[in-house]
Amino acid sequence: MQPHQRFRNTGADATLTRPTHATKSLPDPVTHQGSQGDPATAVGYDKAQHDDDDENDVDDDDDEDNSEDENEEFPLDEPIKDALTSALDDSFNFSGTYALMKNYPLAPNPGLVVENIDPIGLPLAPSEAVRLRAVCKRAPFGKGERTIVDTDVRDTWELDPSQFKFANPAWDQWLRDIPPSSPPRAELYKLLLYEVGSHFLPHQDTEKVPGMFATVIVVLPSEFAGGQVHVTHGSQGKVFDAAIGSAFSTTVLSWYTDVMHEVKPITGGHRLALSYNIIHTATSIRPSLPEADGPIQELRRLKGTDAAKATHLRDICDELGFRVYLGSLQYRVSGQAENDCGYDYYSRRKRNRYAYDDYDDEQDIDDIDMGEILETSCTVQLIAGPGGQLVGSEQSLNMEEELMAPEDVFEDMVPDDKEYEGYQGNYGGTLDHFYRRTVLLIFPDSQHVSVVKSLGGTAAAVASLRASSSLLATKEEQGLAEIALQAKSKSAGRAVADAALRWKDPYLFLRASNSCNAGSDIKVLGSSRIEQAYDVFGFKFIGSLISNILTHSASNHARLGLIDALVGHASRADDTLPDEWFDTQRAKVLSTLKKPDIDDIQPLALSIWTYFGTPFLRETVLPQLTAYSCSADWWKTFMSALHSARANQSLDWVEPLLSSAKFKHHLYALTNNSARFMFIDDIEKSAPPNSPVSEWCLKHRGRLLPKLRVIPFLAEFWGPFLVAVIRPGNGMDCLYEGCSQDVLSALKDPLEIALEHSTTNQQRFSLLGCIEKATAGQLHFQNYIAERRKWALHHLLPPQTCADEITRIVTAVQGDASYEPILLARLSSFLCPLPFWTALIKAFHPHASHSCPRLSDSLQRLLQQFVQLAITQADIAPAPKSTTTSTHQSYHGTRTAAPPTPPVFITIRSLLALCVETHNAPSARLVFEKVFIQTTKQSHIVHTLVPITQHVNNFMDIHKLAHDMAPFDEFYRRTIGSYINLVLGPKPQSTPSEWKGGRSPCSCTDCHDVNRLVAKNHNEFTWRAAQYRRSHVEEKLRGQPGLTMSTVRHGSPHGLQVTKSASYTALAIWQSRSKTGGQLLRSIGNNDVLRSIWSSQPGGIEAISQQLVGNAAAPVAAASSSGSRVCHSGQPAAQTATRLSNVLAPLPIQRAEVPPAVVPQKRKAATQIAFIDLTD
Repeated sequence: MQPHQRFRNTGADATLTRPTHATKSLPDPVTHQGSQGDPATAVGYDKAQHDDDDENDVDDDDDEDNSEDENEEFPLDEPIKDALTSALDDSFNFSGTYALMKNYPLAPNPGLVVENIDPIGLPLAPSEAVRLRAVCKRAPFGKGERTIVDTDVRDTWELDPSQFKFANPAWDQWLRDIPPSSPPRAELYKLLLYEVGSHFLPHQDTEKVPGMFATVIVVLPSEFAGGQVHVTHGSQGKVFDAAIGSAFSTTVLSWYTDVMHEVKPITGGHRLALSYNIIHTATSIRPSLPEADGPIQELRRLKGTDAAKATHLRDICDELGFRVYLGSLQYRVSGQAENDCGYDYYSRRKRNRYAYDDYDDEQDIDDIDMGEILETSCTVQLIAGPGGQLVGSEQSLNMEEELMAPEDVFEDMVPDDKEYEGYQGNYGGTLDHFYRRTVLLIFPDSQHVSVVKSLGGTAAAVASLRASSSLLATKEEQGLAEIALQAKSKSAGRAVADAALRWKDPYLFLRASNSCNAGSDIKVLGSSRIEQAYDVFGFKFIGSLISNILTHSASNHARLGLIDALVGHASRADDTLPDEWFDTQRAKVLSTLKKPDIDDIQPLALSIWTYFGTPFLRETVLPQLTAYSCSADWWKTFMSALHSARANQSLDWVEPLLSSAKFKHHLYALTNNSARFMFIDDIEKSAPPNSPVSEWCLKHRGRLLPKLRVIPFLAEFWGPFLVAVIRPGNGMDCLYEGCSQDVLSALKDPLEIALEHSTTNQQRFSLLGCIEKATAGQLHFQNYIAERRKWALHHLLPPQTCADEITRIVTAVQGDASYEPILLARLSSFLCPLPFWTALIKAFHPHASHSCPRLSDSLQRLLQQFVQLAITQADIAPAPKSTTTSTHQSYHGTRTAAPPTPPVFITIRSLLALCVETHNAPSARLVFEKVFIQTTKQSHIVHTLVPITQHVNNFMDIHKLAHDMAPFDEFYRRTIGSYINLVLGPKPQSTPSEWKGGRSPCSCTDCHDVNRLVAKNHNEFTWRAAQYRRSHVEEKLRGQPGLTMSTVRHGSPHGLQVTKSASYTALAIWQSRSKTGGQLLRSIGNNDVLRSIWSSQPGGIEAISQQLVGNAAAPVAAASSSGSRVCHSGQPAAQTATRLSNVLAPLPIQRAEVPPAVVPQKRKAATQIAFIDLTD
């Protein structure tokens, strides 16, 4: 059947009208609808010859006579066309909405004054609310002819207008200004007080006074929470929340009287509101609100008068038994192109109102005219649903027979789109014009199902049903349900089922279930929907459906879960429910199991033990599971679930399950022996202890034991395996007599291969630790582990500074002193880094004091040897020349960075710490000896030995050690002696001004002459020569210490003036070094400490002090013992200094020649050497 024939069979004839888009405000506070943009066009169907049929049944077995009546054509007479055109002309100007809410932050305070109460302040305080409630009464509501109070329905306090007034004159004026200037009048009705829990169930306002057509609620400033207002009109709904900003704002809500609305409970605070009746006072027709079901949802996108026309047309059609739908019409005119200049481009060009498409013709499509019309077509796309969904596919329409419009209606109109097809071969160019309009499709109620269905409108019906929240089915919704049922899809069936539950229609629910084949699987409707249907309709209506679902559903756990859920709903009396029905269904499910999955295990186990028992499991359940060939993992999990659900009870079920699971078949299907043992372990973990499963596992482990020799060692397998097989306390000590020895024999080869191939000590000791832990208490295993541990120590790999490796080495050695020499000898063969020694010693050290006394001395000696090895292997090299502090620019300014500490100082501090913290302080002598061996040059003393002294001082202070304790006292003596011998030297006497600064490194004649001048005893000289010679000399002298140059430009030739710094004379340098030596000595300690350190040396600290200041003197002790006189200060200092140096620091030095003997003089009293206080 062609589309236009379909419309004709429903009695179609049409005309077209073009209403304007004029808009105008209404007197009540409403908002405009959305716009689709184009004027509305009407497509009509005659109702005159059809009876009003409330039934929308379109079953195939309809009465034949009725079918003939429906197919009879009734032309739409011209007066009806004229009437519709007149009704939709430009004089129509209504627009509006059924409810709204608006906030007024600047509304005036009404100045509320209640009789016998002081003025009520706003925002409403809790104390004010309590006072106000004392004079209020419970608000009633109308029920039939009576007015009653029922707080379950309406829990609100009210006050009549006669009991209060407004003191602020601005309030009435503001209220009058809310609606536009128009006839409606606002009449104060009640003052309403809501407290926590106050509510009002869904209801419609009654006409309290003549002319009332709407209600306005003014919420005064009062802080509260909750109390949302839900308004519905047909299938439309809105939610107004006035609690937001309620403390300091006035909110106005309004709706028509026939709008259903509900006040949700107040959850906090108090809400104070004024209720006004809106009364129509003019002589015109009172404002009314049309129904909002069906296609009115789609008209939301229209604007102003177009939206209002569609709304009221829908209202009128509803009263007269017609249906209205929105549609999108496209009219296409195709013809020959004129004025296209004969271009022979094979191109297609298009231009529409929004954009230009790509084309390659230079001619503008607007210049091409329509010539002879070859073809016209008209299509319409039905639109429905709250989101404007497309219903079905686009359908062709006959302009002459089905549109309320003349054929030439588009003749003088500008097309919305154009398409041009250029010349192609022997064919001329063609031009297409497109006209698009929004239309209204009108047809009788009796044809609703057939028309919408023929347009493929089931999707729209389903969408509308889902959007609906009505508790009673309207005629519109009944039709939508009939349309949706025709889809026979799951989504449509669910939508109708949900509607049937809301409408409490069991027959419609069953029809919905049948339409989507809900009895085939529980997933179709879902468990929750079935439970709800059971609660609403009872077993009488849906018992058969539940039986079908339980029989055919593919999920075992879903079937059992539905039974358990329905049992919980069966507590209410239901005389139609047979006794033991649920038990019968549960047994039926377990007797007809589907292919099980992992989610079935827990429900199966619980159902078996709760309602049946071992015989039912053995005879009914297990044969089915065996037939399904479940996986081994499934069986293991099922066994574990059965055990958990029946803990501490008989194990008579284990053996039948073990036989049904066929674990042996799964075991030997594995191709990897390690996997086989792990499989056995998993079975044993899943089974109850001391059950037949344990015997089965032990038996099959024994069969696999000889094959273990060729399996690469795997700790994850051997650890649990050894625990299960040979460790006491597992219920069966051994597989058989001698099993433990056989297991050890099987273990040796793979373990020793694994040890040899290990790349770290950590891996080796970890493997041994795993076996040792698993075989605790087994003597032959422990002896073997001890033997392998000794082998691992003998073959110790280069150690790593890894905490886990060091811990395992310590654990391996601990407790057996025979391991210590092996470890020490092996470590001596490696050059281990200091961090390793530090970590090893710290790991051993705690055991030295907490172990048994027999091991303490042994461990202490071991620690001493470790410390000495660490010192021996430590790298102690002279520190490089110290750098000055560096500066760098950054975003935050100039920063100064201290030079990094040389590694040698860090090494020395670490070694000294090891010595002291392990109570091996004497071993520090080895550290100092290595230092002195490396510091034999003057630069070594300055850059290494002197800084080390300060580090040693700090170390002693941190550890609270006396500076004069051995061997640190010896370090201080040798350090000062080395400084005096190699750095300070004798004080210059004969030539104190001898130049010690820089010279030219060049050996040319000019540089030789200048160097000779530099060596002379004067502070400044001028050397004259030609410029190129001066430049050469100046370049060589630049940067040399103590020299500055400038050019003398008077005289000829010009001269180079060289100035020598006085700081670079021999005496100045010696004095600077003497000062540094004194500071070094003072840093060691006070006078008492220094005397103690040098008490064993000839002359004591006094001799050292004299040498540092350049006074040569013999040691006091030597002088007194030999009877020699004391040398005077005039005696050469080098001789005395040399003798003292030889005592303090026996290092090779260049001795000074001894001067001739002094002429004897008269003996005087021995001169006492004055001690210089060096401690400041």
